[in-house]
Amino acid sequence: EYFPNETILKLVITVPKREPAVVDMLKSVGVSLGIENDRMVVFGRKQSYMYYAVSQSKELWANNVGLFEYDEDGLRYTNLTVDKRTPYIVGTDTQDLSHIMPYEALEENQDIEYMFLNTANTILHKKMVTTIYVTGKGFEKAWATEALRKLCNGRRVFRGQNLFTKGACYAARALTEEEKLKEFIFLDDDMLTSDISITTYHDAKIHDVVLARAGTLWSDIDASIDIIPDNEDEIQITDRNILSRETRAHILSLSGFAARENKMTRFTVRIRFADRNTCIVTLKDNGFGEFSPSTNRIWERYIKLDAQDNAKQG
Repeated sequence: EYFPNETILKLVITVPKREPAVVDMLKSVGVSLGIENDRMVVFGRKQSYMYYAVSQSKELWANNVGLFEYDEDGLRYTNLTVDKRTPYIVGTDTQDLSHIMPYEALEENQDIEYMFLNTANTILHKKMVTTIYVTGKGFEKAWATEALRKLCNGRRVFRGQNLFTKGACYAARALTEEEKLKEFIFLDDDMLTSDISITTYHDAKIHDVVLARAGTLWSDIDASIDIIPDNEDEIQITDRNILSRETRAHILSLSGFAARENKMTRFTVRIRFADRNTCIVTLKDNGFGEFSPSTNRIWERYIKLDAQDNAKQG
């Protein structure tokens, strides 16, 4: 409505949990609307929370940041930490407190203020949490106003119902504008902890082409690059773990493909992931036009980012 002649550069949708069936359904809807997968991202609430928190002024995330959610699923607490080394590594840890404070307690008119403060103070004990966000319809009731006022002792507390949608907006902007939040790497169970790159020679220089970046949703990665070997019988894939700062090289042999003259074979190297720690590298023999017809042979290797890797060919 505001920008009728502009193109949607990035659409970020946030859902309670990134279940594959839900993600696939939303992406199929996006395609039907003309928004292909490269312009659409589906985040869980954790990812939206991370983007929201670090998009605020630095004083609000200088220490740990806490998030309390209270809805039909009960009470949950998510602690956010920011590693102060550059790049800033943002991580979260969630505790399910529904067994202590279920939503039924609110409906049964129990002493909900006491229950929440006792639970919150126990969780926050000896933690350097100076900013707290609370969201969920359980906090809309009158009891929450007084409880949150008491929780403000030495902390800043914010209450609202749009944290996740605002986080999705911040993420859309950051994913579109490379300068936004470029110093941050966001990590959770759905995101990579390694940069995956391939070493190439282009324009008289050696380049490391990054095919997958740490902090990216592993299920969204599907990248490819075409290469022409120059007296090479192998290629090198490198993974650099941003947590351990360790770098490993994975050598992929090109033996088994058709023998041709030098620089007469073009391969497509494709990167996907089976899970967060399993990278699938696919090599396809494309030949070299009319000079060297393609054999259409495909070679596939599984690289374990957290253990010894294994291979299979086909």
